[in-house]
Amino acid sequence: MVSVRSTLAGTWQSFHSVSRTAPHDQVTRANIPLAYHDGETQSSISRRIGVSRPTVDLCIRKAFSGGVKVAIRDLKRSGRPNIITVDDKAWVISLACAKPTDYGYAAEKWTHSQLAKYVRESAETSGHPALRKAVKATVQRILKEREIKPHKTSYYLD
Repeated sequence: MVSVRSTLAGTWQSFHSVSRTAPHDQVTRANIPLAYHDGETQSSISRRIGVSRPTVDLCIRKAFSGGVKVAIRDLKRSGRPNIITVDDKAWVISLACAKPTDYGYAAEKWTHSQLAKYVRESAETSGHPALRKAVKATVQRILKEREIKPHKTSYYLD
């Protein structure tokens, strides 16, 4: 019967190398199974490397169940769901592509601050409640996704 520790030998040693550019957490996670393979106990690994005992145990279990890449990298997380919908973004983009004079402003081109202010003020009445607290950075992020620069827009159909 092949021991669990010998299963890791070839895989980890071929993968693991001392790197100056690898993230610290990945190097740490790569050292855990190697130390375990060398016969070190999980408690001594946690003390030596400076991580908790459950972290060592989790890393070793992930290595056995999913392989080298799964054990070293973080698993994908679901994250916070998007609050701003595609329709909300489309509305902001349509505003950015229109003249501010169409909405009662004296300026000929939108500034990000001015556009964000208008988005906040008219979001509820326009059916986009997720944008009622949109700040300048939110508007910039939406416009940057589509590479739209309202301050550099030319209007050809005046």
